Formats: sequence, structure tokens, C-alpha cells
Amino acid sequence: MRWDPVTTLRRALWIGGGQWAGKSTVAGILAGRHGLTHYHYDYHDARAHQDRRLAAMLRRGETPATSPRPILAEGWGLRPELVVLIAADAVEHAREQGVRVLEVDGSGEAEEVADLVADHFAPFLR
Repeated sequence: MRWDPVTTLRRALWIGGGQWAGKSTVAGILAGRHGLTHYHYDYHDARAHQDRRLAAMLRRGETPATSPRPILAEGWGLRPELVVLIAADAVEHAREQGVRVLEVDGSGEAEEVADLVADHFAPFLR
């Protein structure tokens, strides 16, 4: 069988959103429930993988190895207002294209969000 990237992309179910919004968690839940292949983009991007590894350590209450001196972080990408603008732009353009937007505010559990996404993808999960 010859691989056809266009057909593959048409069959893909897409989950987008800002960093640490729960995309990977929800995708992992749905992949486990429905036997889907979970393509985890962040694991292919070493910087994001490291960020998630550190975040997971902190959630578990573990302290990453640190130096005795504080870390000085800088960069245009660290500005919170840019993250908000990018997220708002993504939502606006998705709606313009007729793509359903599920806004997640962090108040729900990952399983609840996965249920909402599964409901949206239901015709493709049967």
C-alpha cells in the first residue's frame, strides 16, 4: 500500500491550543480509549519536551536540580500577552473557517475535557 499524505491528513483528528492547555493529556486519554495512534508533536520538539518534563516534576512536588544562583530568563517569547494574542488569533481564524472551538479554562478535569472532545469526534471514533 502506498502512503498518501493528503488522505492521511484528511483522516487526522486535530487538537490545537496553547502550551500546557492539556492537549497531550486529552489526546492520550482518547488514544487509549479508542485505540488511536497518538502523534505527540511536543516529543519531537526537544525544547517542549524538556518544558513538559520539568512541569511534570513540579506537579509531582519534585524539585529539579538547580544551581544555588537564581535563573535569569529572558526572551520575547516569554511575554504572556503574546500567548494571549496568539491564542485569540487561533480561535478567531478557526471560527472563520468553521472549525469548532472548545474553550478550556482549566476548571475541568482532563477526563471531562476528553469526553467533550470525544463527543465532537464521535463520528470518526466508531
